[in-house]
Amino acid sequence: MSSASKPLKNEVSILFNAYLRPNRSLSPLGFKILMIAIIMVLLVCGVGATIIGAWPVI
Repeated sequence: MSSASKPLKNEVSILFNAYLRPNRSLSPLGFKILMIAIIMVLLVCGVGATIIGAWPVI
């Protein structure tokens, strides 16, 4: 190890450097489609339960 690679007295040695960014795997259009699909499934289940007389509990 040479003297050039040692940190000075007031200098901090960096052990790990990373750039953090959010995961963007779903586009805004894909998110809307997914939310609409989930809402439709839950709506169908709720209406079906109401039709057979089982009132949904909120």
